[in-house]
Amino acid sequence: MPEQSNSDSEIRASLTKLVNEYAEPDSYFVVMANYYEHLTPGREGQRVHLAHIWFRHDSAWNVSLNDRGLLCNVKLNPDNLEVISRIIIPISHVWKVTKIDHSTKKGKIDNREWPERMHMKLPNEPPLSE
Repeated sequence: MPEQSNSDSEIRASLTKLVNEYAEPDSYFVVMANYYEHLTPGREGQRVHLAHIWFRHDSAWNVSLNDRGLLCNVKLNPDNLEVISRIIIPISHVWKVTKIDHSTKKGKIDNREWPERMHMKLPNEPPLSE
């Protein structure tokens, strides 16, 4: 297994925190990544670039982290909130994780950013769903 860089460890720690806390009603998380990939039947392998995914107790379910990335069921279609999509966000393409905590009157924002990981042009990588 390749050695993890410091940013890989920091990102994994931030995503682990998200997995453990996103279901709390006062917590909101936003993950920004170069892309996410659909795992939904009929859309497997389709990628959406410049991903910006919100995680809340009422908009994300079955959130887990594995060696390939952050897996989750989310609402992606603002015109039809009944549609739930299964996606994966590759850890190697995450460049920002933000937690917004509304448990206090003013709220608190915890922002972790790795701008060196943001890529406007992605390498030709095989789909994660294979």
